[in-house]
Amino acid sequence: MPTTPPAGNDPIDPADCAWLLGEEANRLLVDNAEAQATPQTVARLRKSLPPQRAALVLLTVELRRRAANKFSRSDHMFFSRVGLEQATDEWTARYKAERFAGRRDARDLCTGVGGDLIALGGVAPASGVDRDGVLARFAERNAAAYGLENVAVQSCEASVAAVADCAAWHIDPDRRPQGRRTTQVAAHSPSLETLEAMHAATPHAAIKLAPAAEAPETWRQERELEWISRGGECRQLVVWSGALATQAGKRRATAIRAGANIPESESRIATFVGPAGAAIEPATSLGRYVLEPDPAVLAADLSGALAAKHGLGGVEPGVAYFTADKAPREPLLAAFEVLDVMPMDRKRLSAWLDERSVGRLEIKVRGLSVDPAALRKQLRPRGDAEATLLIAPRNGKPAVIAARRVASNS
Repeated sequence: MPTTPPAGNDPIDPADCAWLLGEEANRLLVDNAEAQATPQTVARLRKSLPPQRAALVLLTVELRRRAANKFSRSDHMFFSRVGLEQATDEWTARYKAERFAGRRDARDLCTGVGGDLIALGGVAPASGVDRDGVLARFAERNAAAYGLENVAVQSCEASVAAVADCAAWHIDPDRRPQGRRTTQVAAHSPSLETLEAMHAATPHAAIKLAPAAEAPETWRQERELEWISRGGECRQLVVWSGALATQAGKRRATAIRAGANIPESESRIATFVGPAGAAIEPATSLGRYVLEPDPAVLAADLSGALAAKHGLGGVEPGVAYFTADKAPREPLLAAFEVLDVMPMDRKRLSAWLDERSVGRLEIKVRGLSVDPAALRKQLRPRGDAEATLLIAPRNGKPAVIAARRVASNS
């Protein structure tokens, strides 16, 4: 393995990396912050730069724009494509870092561009480890963008030695060690054997995995598993152990409503702990409201437990929609007020939408093979009104529940 492997899908020479982090590149990045990678822009930059550095400027500008939904200070940060894709956004990272508060130090392994490292550095003395020398330098600079000037990132492998002298650690194992993404923990890097050895050396740990990852049985029995969503998408599964696990042996679903476009005063964190796989009692009839669990609840297999907490019945066996005559105050449930119920018939749907001048249309599908994008084209909604179509089996047949999304359910 080379000392400095490629930074994600964007191989960067160490000399070019040093230049990118320097004053000349900074001036170019500021001057071209709004630039697009047009032939004219490329030609202009190549008048004074080698081709690879001109490309690096435009790539950094592009990635900074794309990173704005993950980092409030993205315009001062550095990324690779894969590094940005895999990075924990700052709001989720802050939430996770709260469990590290008060530790004498914390270490972030496989730190990538430093999303989790930055948050850890806000609550405890922190340092990072990444085998990619370019990403290690990026992570240091990104930490500095958040005012953390003394956060060091070492370029080396994640190993037992890397955690032996720290109080607690976080790791985001490489899910593409062979070039293709995998949800099999045994195929991650570091290996499962190495992760277990690291845990034996320092048991206070957080392991970040893909939401669909299959955690080993011992982890499910002895550690806390938490699925975290933000922006309507389940982003990660975190396996907490040692003193960082507040509910050892249990499952937690957490939804974070926060972001660059949402004021801090409106931020919300909702969480629920319960048993996996609980049965959902069927409803005898469709109530005034249909409730949909948050993606984190679905990923954690906590739908049944959440339904039981609020006394909700299932719309149809095997379909994650609940119903009730009164919508519970539960931020982990999206509420829809039922307006009509009809068979799955395109002409009838189109007529229903036209009669009500519905132009802003949300289509959600569960339990049926219906393509929402294709159906939208067929329906051609027009008008100023809005509605949601919940398409799912009802009494064993395809049905459409036309509804109005309730603005807030918290």
